[in-house]
Amino acid sequence: MNKTDLLAALDESRTQIDDVLADLRPDTLEIPGVAGAWSVKDVLAHLTACEVELLTNLGLARRGQKPANAGLDAAAVEAQNAAWYQQYRGRPLERVIEDYDGVHRQLLRQLNALAEKDLNAALSWRRGQTLRQYIEAEVLEHEAAHLPALQAWLETHRASGAEANDG
Repeated sequence: MNKTDLLAALDESRTQIDDVLADLRPDTLEIPGVAGAWSVKDVLAHLTACEVELLTNLGLARRGQKPANAGLDAAAVEAQNAAWYQQYRGRPLERVIEDYDGVHRQLLRQLNALAEKDLNAALSWRRGQTLRQYIEAEVLEHEAAHLPALQAWLETHRASGAEANDG
């Protein structure tokens, strides 16, 4: 996948999530249960926090530095996710959505500024994975992993909304 394909894939992935968000009633975005105790808002905050971390790591990689969080095991990732959940769960929905959109725009700006060779550079702290592969894993695969739960939430709340309107 070249840079143009990566940018198109990032756009398509985000569009799929945005399409779900556009079809959800606003009153369903903060109800727990989308992914365990997480609401749609919590999932968006989680995706945002992960993209912020990716942007931070991109900056470090460009300076030839190893991120402090490189090589986290599954338990450390779970602990990080729990910490982010606690950090962002009280944040107003409007702010979470602004952050979700803003960090993604920043990611696209950063990627547009990179040369193709930079995307194909191996990252020693990612066991030789290229920067492109890192982005694919941390954004594309990550969003794809959360999309089914968001779509299921939409279907559940679309059905309950229809029932409420029929009664």
